[in-house]
Amino acid sequence: MNQKLKLFQKTSMQSGITLVALVITIVILIILATISISAIFGDNGLITSAQKGKLEQEKAEARERLTLVLADAFTEKKVTEKYTEEEFLEKHLEEFVYEREPDSEIFNEEGQDLISLNGHVFELDRSVPQLGEWVGEKGNLLPAIRSINVENKTLSEITVKVVTARAEGATLRYSIKKLDEEETAYVEKEGNGGNTYTFTGLTSPEKYTIKVDLVIDNEIVDTKTDDVVLGELEEGTIKFGDVTWPGNGTASATVTTNTSYQLQYQINAIEDDSWQNISNGGTITNIPNDSNVYARLWDGTNASDYATLPVDDEVKPTIAEIKEVEKTETTIKVQVVAEDKESGITKIEYSKDDGTSYVTGTTATATEYTFEELTESTEYTVKVRVTDGAGNTAEISKKISTDGERFSEIYDKTTEYTDSEGNTAWIPGDFAVGISDGINKINDGLVIKDAKGNQFVWIPVEDYTTMYEEVTEPITLSGVTTTTNVYSKLRGITAGKPGTTLAREPDLVTVYDTQSQYYSILGCSSALDMADRMVTEYKKTYESIKHYGGFYIGRFELTGSMDNPTVKKGVVLANQNWYNLKKACTNIVSTQYAQSTMIYGNQWDEVCEWLKTKGYNTDSDSSSWGNYKDSTGVEDIEVHGSLQITGYSKVWNAQNIYDLAGNYWEWTQELYNTAYRYVRGGDCYYEGKYIPVISRGELCNPAMISNSWTSRPALYVSLNANS
Repeated sequence: MNQKLKLFQKTSMQSGITLVALVITIVILIILATISISAIFGDNGLITSAQKGKLEQEKAEARERLTLVLADAFTEKKVTEKYTEEEFLEKHLEEFVYEREPDSEIFNEEGQDLISLNGHVFELDRSVPQLGEWVGEKGNLLPAIRSINVENKTLSEITVKVVTARAEGATLRYSIKKLDEEETAYVEKEGNGGNTYTFTGLTSPEKYTIKVDLVIDNEIVDTKTDDVVLGELEEGTIKFGDVTWPGNGTASATVTTNTSYQLQYQINAIEDDSWQNISNGGTITNIPNDSNVYARLWDGTNASDYATLPVDDEVKPTIAEIKEVEKTETTIKVQVVAEDKESGITKIEYSKDDGTSYVTGTTATATEYTFEELTESTEYTVKVRVTDGAGNTAEISKKISTDGERFSEIYDKTTEYTDSEGNTAWIPGDFAVGISDGINKINDGLVIKDAKGNQFVWIPVEDYTTMYEEVTEPITLSGVTTTTNVYSKLRGITAGKPGTTLAREPDLVTVYDTQSQYYSILGCSSALDMADRMVTEYKKTYESIKHYGGFYIGRFELTGSMDNPTVKKGVVLANQNWYNLKKACTNIVSTQYAQSTMIYGNQWDEVCEWLKTKGYNTDSDSSSWGNYKDSTGVEDIEVHGSLQITGYSKVWNAQNIYDLAGNYWEWTQELYNTAYRYVRGGDCYYEGKYIPVISRGELCNPAMISNSWTSRPALYVSLNANS
């Protein structure tokens, strides 16, 4: 009994374990079956994956074959002028697609060009041509949004029309946000679900993103977005007229619109509170050069984007001509005729050296300018540069010569010259002779000029025997007596101071010439050395006059400086003692052909006698042609000339010799007595009459300095110098 019971218990236990195991096994098998089915038939199962892979492979094959055909069409487009997106492409596809791929097709669905092959449908861009996105399998295409088209825009509204495909029974949902906002910022708008919707209450100028959802049975099956700029100006919305320049240096321009909105503008700024209203077709004025004019539309709340008008003067000024207004020997006055109809003339500059250096007139836009301190008979390239408010420049040049005289080439040796009247003179080497009228004849006063511009006038001497007489007189200095040859004029003096035998030259003023501080100025070692040098120089002068029949007198009074003495038009060299002036006269010309000296008294008299034969009053009243002060002693350059200038006016010249009468007293080498020398020339109105030019003026201390005393050089032609 016990044995049976144990056996039963064992058998029962074994049976129970088997049932549980069976149940577990069944559950496990069910799970494994479910997993296997899912792995095989699920969305990501083997079969589904295989199907998807097959689909992708088919899509890729269809795309590749169609791409090759369209590549041929693309090539044809580049080389065929007759290519059109419609006829030629259709013909090409018919020839290369349909024949190769009989099941291919091109069709249009809701405004969308599509092309299919082997049941796969792709978008077709005819303009390239090329394939677009895969649309789906033919016969099983899903509803889709083809495009969002903006039908109308105002400054606060956008109306869109949506094109769909296969969307029977579908509705459309519209949302909007600003372009730069996050996706969560979309605001859904209530509508009737139709294909047209108007967004209102917007602001401009602004960029918005519009989103449209295609909904079927409360499920979104397609979504499309489009970016829209509100307030963007289309061509012709705002139009500027041509920029004009009314002549005040600023510009003007009209502005119009083809809308009913208010026009507003600003110049060179875009500030919220600075817009100004202007009527449609109104004119914006006072626009500076190099500016931007901004215009926009305004509805009282919203504004459009702005249109821009650049205003820039790129037109150069125009210069019609340079006029010669007036010119003299040393000045040229010009006038420029120019205009600038845009930004206006802001600067006029003048140059006499072809633009190397420019100067302006009395004001920056002065149309006249006078070049001064020029050289007579010299050609200058006058250039004018005109600048406008935009910095544009224009230039014009003109060659203008100063008035004055023309001279020959410089002679390379001393040469006899015969004028047109048969009179003769000698031209020293290193000098040129006048060739223009008035200075080329001996009877008019023949003028010569060296390379430095020093000028002299020929004085013919018909009878030199009456001019000089050689005497021998002993000179005693400091107890030493010597004998020296003295050339002295003994002819009586008929005007000015009465003549005496002491009025001779050369000779010493023993009171001063014996002092080393004076004779050393002339480079002498002693008074006797000075006397010997003076006699030697005097004899050379006399022998030259005897040989050549005349001498030269400085055309002007002494000018320049002690370091660079000259005989030219200009400021007179004064405020020097007699010794310095003699030295200056000697240093003007010193060549193998000629030598300058301080003029001798007898040379002065010869000049006066020659001028008398030409009709000039030299021995009584020279006021008709002399440069004198007026009766009150006032210097008046408009009437009486100036004590600072020689050669100022042609009124004060006689036979081309300037200021011989009047202006400065002029030192000569003529002796008065042992303490004084003579100054010559009429200088002032004195005791009811003008002092004549031939007069010997005050006997003067040669050591004195005066601002009324100068000198005049003479020039003799050297003997035996290439002549």
